[in-house]
Amino acid sequence: MVPFSLLARYGCTSHASLALALSAEFGPVWTDRADDALEELAAWLADARHDRPEDQLRVAAQVVGVRLEALTLDTAIDDLLLDRVVVGRAGHPLLVAVATVEAARRAGLQLGVVAGIDGAFVAHCELPDPLIVDAASGRVLDARRLGSPVAWQCSHQVVARILNRIGERGDRVGHVVWALRAAELRLALPFEGSARERLEADLRRVRARLN
Repeated sequence: MVPFSLLARYGCTSHASLALALSAEFGPVWTDRADDALEELAAWLADARHDRPEDQLRVAAQVVGVRLEALTLDTAIDDLLLDRVVVGRAGHPLLVAVATVEAARRAGLQLGVVAGIDGAFVAHCELPDPLIVDAASGRVLDARRLGSPVAWQCSHQVVARILNRIGERGDRVGHVVWALRAAELRLALPFEGSARERLEADLRRVRARLN
């Protein structure tokens, strides 16, 4: 597996590739088991390959609603590590979205991750209607009915969101190692200007807690 710090410098790769590389930064990765679990999910989606985009999205909603469970932990981060999520069939909605999109990619469906203040969702790249799948519930929603807009998320943006949540959880439970590693890894992502300055300031903040 290519180390996260190297993979993050490349052009956007698949969401799952970068998320699995991120998992490796927090412990051993269940590579083979995760691959098997993703292939199983992909097989469940494969029959929809020739369906209309809207029908494909609704099949993906069934995967979210039946095959994967949205679950947010309090004092651990397994719900934010993709290999743990796909093997255990449960995890943070953001990782549920990543798992669904990766299974769809393997099945030949053009799905992607969209996100905003209201959470993470799955959308179809070829569907003109603003329909999305709520990764927390598996429901198909009209994005126009959300409280705030959503936008497509590349793999860099998705892992930045994952790292934000790992860092926030580390801060909340007093696990400085998680918070520090998350702050360090965010700087491996190709952010520039004021965004990078904020990330550098956050890293200094976390390091100050070690002194």
